[in-house]
Amino acid sequence: MNDSVVALLGFDTTTLRSVVQRALQFMDEQHSSVLEITDVADAVDLSPRRLQELFQIAVGESPMHVLRRIRLLHTRRQLLNPDERRSVGQIARAAQLVHLGRFSGQYAAAFGEAPSATIARVRTRAPHDVRDQFRHRFDVLRMEEHRLCP
Repeated sequence: MNDSVVALLGFDTTTLRSVVQRALQFMDEQHSSVLEITDVADAVDLSPRRLQELFQIAVGESPMHVLRRIRLLHTRRQLLNPDERRSVGQIARAAQLVHLGRFSGQYAAAFGEAPSATIARVRTRAPHDVRDQFRHRFDVLRMEEHRLCP
């Protein structure tokens, strides 16, 4: 899970049960797929109810709420990519965030700005060189870490 967005969620993965870690990894890897609770539960060989219980105990949230946060983070990464040319709607739908009004509200609540503001800001401010680009991405990820930790 090193390159995943799961680390940005703020969960202490050293104390999570391995089954919850596997579920988080599955959700991160499959974030752009249509997923239901049964799909995640099947991936880790649990019943949906048991998976919900373990998530509540381990992270205090339902698996589907965590999946939504993972999808929002992936969407944010795409919107912050200066090379991205898809629209906000296309990016959101690719992450299975199909209700665009709801997505926009959840995004604004999580990141403090509308997704259209993010993409407009990034597209108008192109980095000067490769070092600036990497520095910008690192700063953004560090900022996300502070905003999304419960």
